[in-house]
Amino acid sequence: MHRITFCREDIFLMQEMYLDEDEKNKLRTACVGIVGLGGIGGYAAEAIVRNGTEHIRLADSDAFEAQNFRQLHMTTQTVGLDKTDVVSKRIREINPLCKIETYPSGTNAATAQQFFNGLTVVIQEADTLAAEVIANYWGDKLRVPIVHSSRTHWWRSRTMNVSIRDYRREDEHYVLDQDLLSKNWGVNKSTLQDLFESIERESDSQEIDRRLRAENNEYRRQKILDAVEHNDLQAIEGFTIGKGIEHASAIIKRHPEKYHKMRVAPEQVMVMGGLAVFAAKSIILDREWIPEFSNLG
Repeated sequence: MHRITFCREDIFLMQEMYLDEDEKNKLRTACVGIVGLGGIGGYAAEAIVRNGTEHIRLADSDAFEAQNFRQLHMTTQTVGLDKTDVVSKRIREINPLCKIETYPSGTNAATAQQFFNGLTVVIQEADTLAAEVIANYWGDKLRVPIVHSSRTHWWRSRTMNVSIRDYRREDEHYVLDQDLLSKNWGVNKSTLQDLFESIERESDSQEIDRRLRAENNEYRRQKILDAVEHNDLQAIEGFTIGKGIEHASAIIKRHPEKYHKMRVAPEQVMVMGGLAVFAAKSIILDREWIPEFSNLG
């Protein structure tokens, strides 16, 4: 097997024109947390390491499944393996100098303070309400910026959005708005209250996370069902991007438990992962973040 001699300086060779020595050191010594190692988070993990960052914390409670085909680290060899293990191995193959810490239970409220403490920036891409609330709660408390890339309102605007909550700023704070979260995620306020109390007590939140996922999944499924049943052409246009109600009805019948998750293409998560890393890199280098949206319509 052909082997190369690993040289740290090679990492930055193709960025020499716009990185000085101080900026290289900032990238190298930053500690970046990535929550969620699926579509967006998987690409983000790889890209931040290829930017020279050598201290990474990874949080994800899932294993790879065959249906994760759009995700970078899903292969025929990784199906069934924990995502934290697979991504850790990949990072070490890219840069053996990396220090990697893994949290295979995800960002559980019981271990969240340990995960977020000392981080330079967090890329939060776990598609769960519990992960979002925990990340922003501890980001605010420990003054750690939180980056999140998404396709917010994709069906209307065809844009991808990167939100940055820079908790290093004195005027940036996270408000646990129970009414807003309940409305946006379609979950019960009582379950939300259980989550808030778990976070404050720093107790195990895995069962609460499962309940919130189930409530949110049912909410998302019902939105599409209602659009089909009420012949809401505008809503269906968004869910199917022009395929129409007959197509949506056929998919619902064929995949009654998963149809609400079948709206993300590989290139979309790749772009969103890149945008998340660009935002995180801007924070690490203290550069102004300029592009708020990337319009791909």
